[in-house]
Amino acid sequence: MSYTIVFTKAASRALAKLDPHTEQDILNRSEELGLNPYDSRISKPLKTARGKRSSRAGNWRIIYQIHDDKKIVEIEAVKHRKDAYDDL
Repeated sequence: MSYTIVFTKAASRALAKLDPHTEQDILNRSEELGLNPYDSRISKPLKTARGKRSSRAGNWRIIYQIHDDKKIVEIEAVKHRKDAYDDL
């Protein structure tokens, strides 16, 4: 039941701007999401944005959507926790 991880351009740009340690933490978490994106221990559904979920990686949040028909986890945003939910 493995999913393919896909980063949007915006998420890729945000990831590239981070320090190497934080970037690796986010990549590790995204690999975990690929195994089970619905795991309640590492993610939660967003109440303000239907169909989207959030996962923590330290002080950073990974905002993503799951496309079950294609087995894809689309990571839409990588943001600091203070800014993560502003645009949703």
